[in-house]
Amino acid sequence: MLAILKSLWLICLVVTLTLGCCFIILLLRIYAWLRGVPPYQDLGHEIGVFWGRVIFACTPGWSLDIYGQENIPTTKGAFVIASNHESAVDIFSIFALGLQFRWLGKESMFRVPAIGAAMQHNGYIPIRRGDKESHKRALAQCDAYLRAGTPILFFPEGTRSTTGHIGPFKIGAFKLAKENTVPILPVVLKGAGKLLKKKSWLPQSALLQIHILPPMLSSESESIDQFMERVRIEMVAVHES
Repeated sequence: MLAILKSLWLICLVVTLTLGCCFIILLLRIYAWLRGVPPYQDLGHEIGVFWGRVIFACTPGWSLDIYGQENIPTTKGAFVIASNHESAVDIFSIFALGLQFRWLGKESMFRVPAIGAAMQHNGYIPIRRGDKESHKRALAQCDAYLRAGTPILFFPEGTRSTTGHIGPFKIGAFKLAKENTVPILPVVLKGAGKLLKKKSWLPQSALLQIHILPPMLSSESESIDQFMERVRIEMVAVHES
C-alpha cells in the first residue's frame, strides 16, 4: 500500500508541477510575442530549474549531495556539460545545479502538447535518433548557442546505462567543444539509477551524488577521439570510486 501511495505521489507531483510550469512558460511566450521581442529563454530555463529542484526535494526518500561546485566556470563564456546517464530523473538532477544551459531532447518530446511548446520556448534542441540530418541541424544550433556564450548539456552515452557503469561515449559533445575551443565540464552522477528503476514510478530511497569535475580543454595536438577518451577516463574513475 505504501509503495502505491509513493508512486501516486510522484506521478501527481510530476504531472501537476510540469503542467503548472509549462503554463507559466507559455504565458511568457505569449507576452514576448505581444511585445515583439525574442522569447525569454533564460527565464524559461530558470522555471525549469525550479521544476527540477521541487520534484527532487518533494520526492520521499530522495537525497542529494553535490561535490565540486567550485569547478563550475564563473567567468562569462560557454562550455559543454557532459554527464553520464543513469535514469529518467537525471535531468531533474542537472537542473538542481542551477546552471543556465540548453540541452538536446528526443524530437518526440517536442510533439507533446504544452510540454513541447515550453521546451521550444526555452530553446531546447530537438533531435531524432539515427537521423543524420537531424543530428546535423542540432549540432548547428549548439554551435550558435556556444558562440552566444550559452552552455550546452550532453549525455554523451546517448542513452541510459542499464549496467550501473558508464558506457561508451558518442563523439558529438567533444567535437563541438574542440571546434569551438570551449571546455568540457564533466558531471558524474552516482546513484541516480537507484532513485527510480527503469519503467517504474516507484521512487526508491537512495542518495544521489553529483560530482562536478574541473573543466577540461582539448589541446591542439589531441584528436577528438583522444579528448573524448581522456574525459571518459576521468569520469569513470570518479564513478567507480
